[in-house]
Amino acid sequence: MLLFYVGCVCEVLFTTLGVADRFMTIKRQRDSARFEADVLERLSERDALTGLLNRRAIEQNFEKYRAEGYRTLAVLDLDHFKAINDVHGHAVGDAVLKAVAAALQADPQVHAFRLGGEEFVLLVRGENAQAQAERRRQATPAIVANAIPGLGRPVTASMGMTEASSNADARFAELYERADRLLYNAELAGRNRTKIALMQASKPDADPVFDTLALCSRGRSGPGRHLS
Repeated sequence: MLLFYVGCVCEVLFTTLGVADRFMTIKRQRDSARFEADVLERLSERDALTGLLNRRAIEQNFEKYRAEGYRTLAVLDLDHFKAINDVHGHAVGDAVLKAVAAALQADPQVHAFRLGGEEFVLLVRGENAQAQAERRRQATPAIVANAIPGLGRPVTASMGMTEASSNADARFAELYERADRLLYNAELAGRNRTKIALMQASKPDADPVFDTLALCSRGRSGPGRHLS
């Protein structure tokens, strides 16, 4: 009889341990699945080549960035980038993109994104947001030359930049379209420069546009004067 009770106790104990082990296994599998899902979500918001955030990340989180004070948006494009790939190969072109990306994301006041190809977006906050973005653009040739010597010519960049006023309810698509048009104008004007327009709460069609290269070369005051 004693052996019977001992057997029953052992059976209950083993069953309990088995259930507990099964529970822990399920918990580990669930935690692992959650971790993998989080990793995949983070990866889906990262550009595989440069490690920068991508378009999905900026579209998903733009309202949060705005609430944190990132009101200046700049679209930066490397000038004549196709020629680098054609002459030196795509491996060198990728190295150029990585060097530029590393420089763009090196400041907590700036969020950098790669939208594709040689196009980048900057979200900047702070009193000197425009100057911060412009310094990055102007530093591009030296950064690339230091990282990839022997290219034969400087790798410059053009940029369109806009800033939403604090009381303007601007969306990413609106600011991006505006900055992209300014980038196009900068490229038409000769490249290696920035076109800036401030988005005002009233009369948006009458916002002034400034060319940093023109302002710096003429020594004029106003937006962009301190960007040289």
